[in-house]
Amino acid sequence: MLREAHRPMPAASSVPASAPSRTMGISGALRVYIWKATGLRPAINKDSTSPYVKVSVGGHTEMTRPVQNNLDPCFDWEIVFLFANVHTVPSSDLLFEAVDWGVEGYNETLGNALLPLSAYQEDLIDGQTSGCILEFKDGQATPGQLYVSIKWEPSEQMVQYQPLPPKT
Repeated sequence: MLREAHRPMPAASSVPASAPSRTMGISGALRVYIWKATGLRPAINKDSTSPYVKVSVGGHTEMTRPVQNNLDPCFDWEIVFLFANVHTVPSSDLLFEAVDWGVEGYNETLGNALLPLSAYQEDLIDGQTSGCILEFKDGQATPGQLYVSIKWEPSEQMVQYQPLPPKT
């Protein structure tokens, strides 16, 4: 598995609709959309919390940008993990970790949630987008939630990014 740099997510209207297609054995990308979080717990001993989300799969970790001073942040962020084969994706789990951005270099974990991709194997193989609401393990009576969606995109359907020409 390789990974591609994360980037701000396109507006909802520009996200292509999912069409069923068999992608067996074709390399491509697992697209993870992090929409928002609600009910995050505040950081310990701080007046404000500036959360971001770390996403890990198969030994690779990417993160969203931090949202300043917000316990119900809207991220609208896309992270792309590249895989050699759609059938290797379900053997992985996505780990989501809400973290408070620490100015002094100390980043406090606010909660974490696990998404077992095996539960979405058919949707991934068919190229369907699956929306998920995950509850954070955060020690609160009413846990914080994370709204995400996932989709497999075969390499022939992936948007090709062209590098910028060198500055002259």
